[in-house]
Amino acid sequence: MKYHHILYCFLIILLTQVSVHAQSQLTLSKAIEVALKNNYNIAIARNETEIVSVQNNWQNTGAQPTVQAVVGNTLNSTFAESADATNENALNTTNNFNAGLEFSLTLFDGGRMFVRKDILEHNQALSELELQQKALSLTFSIVAAYFDIIRQKQQLQSINEVMDYNAERVAILSTSFNAGMSAKNDYLQAKIDYNKSLENAHSQKVAIIATKRQLQNLMGASMTSDFDVADSLDFDNSLTIDDLREKIVNVNMDIRARQKQLEITQLAFKEARRQYFPTLSVTGGYYFTNIATSMSNNASSHGPQIGGRLIIPIYQAGQNRQVAKIAKIQALSAEQQLAQTRLETLEELEQTFLEYETNKNLYEIERESYKCALENLEINQARFRLGHSTSLDVHIAQEVFMQSATRMVDFAYALKMSETKLKQLVAQ
Repeated sequence: MKYHHILYCFLIILLTQVSVHAQSQLTLSKAIEVALKNNYNIAIARNETEIVSVQNNWQNTGAQPTVQAVVGNTLNSTFAESADATNENALNTTNNFNAGLEFSLTLFDGGRMFVRKDILEHNQALSELELQQKALSLTFSIVAAYFDIIRQKQQLQSINEVMDYNAERVAILSTSFNAGMSAKNDYLQAKIDYNKSLENAHSQKVAIIATKRQLQNLMGASMTSDFDVADSLDFDNSLTIDDLREKIVNVNMDIRARQKQLEITQLAFKEARRQYFPTLSVTGGYYFTNIATSMSNNASSHGPQIGGRLIIPIYQAGQNRQVAKIAKIQALSAEQQLAQTRLETLEELEQTFLEYETNKNLYEIERESYKCALENLEINQARFRLGHSTSLDVHIAQEVFMQSATRMVDFAYALKMSETKLKQLVAQ
């Protein structure tokens, strides 16, 4: 029976290796690349940025001339009463047709057209920042899902290790029980432990599949074939709080977006104040007019026309003052929001770095515990083979090992996510 079990384990290992080799390797950089290309939320945000870019032109500022063709026709009918004794009424019909090509150009509006162009430039820059923010948020989600698959793979590896130890214990106790050298309850407990390992392995594989589907959904890609990810997590030990504090104020996406919003509100206040300036515009064109009446011959005229218009605001019932006052308050609010965002971002940085340091320490401690738990399990397993240790001792050592392995991969994942969050805050 022992040899049958060894053959069974060999076939399982062989099939597992074939399955792994059949899977395509997906790197983290490739997952991010595909996500940024295919994710629908990013595509929509990219379209919105393109719209703002198209709107950023001088035509939307009022600085460009307008040229248009005009055609009109007016038909009038009037009755003319006769002054003689016949007292007859005469119908007089007039057909007035006019057409022309005219243009209008604002020469001066207090500089508002240039302020509007600055606002359009800042709106485009803000839209690009918001696109980068969404891309950074998506990247964080991709990284979290990718590293979670690695975490669960490592967890599955620990379960498989315990399963191998349980399988060996079942084989040893089965032989011992059949030889009348051990009690049946030890064999049954070993079999229960082995079945529990099988159940845990199955559940863990299902969890890995679910997380892979989540990653595929974030990537906006439907992969019909299975894929594999990296086997381990690499940590960046170069992060320091002083360096992060220095970088974050200038590169953090939330702070930069608030700064741009402040600049836009300040420009809006500047534009509102220039409502008090006069506006000078020039109009002109080439016109053709034809007048036909039933009482006389046709008359027509054509030729160029040009003129100017000066508008000086004197009194608008306080409307300009109200617009300027509201714009000033909005600029003040934007300044306060920027200060609040800076404060919250720095606080988040400090808290995240504290979590990063804590997770690093916990991970290092648990790594040492894991080594001890593994060595203790191997010693108990070796002693059990020689009959110097009980099945209960091995069972307890396996439970301790499994708990330590779970904690270690969880601390490693938490450490990596803290590291990723720090990099996200400084837009790395």
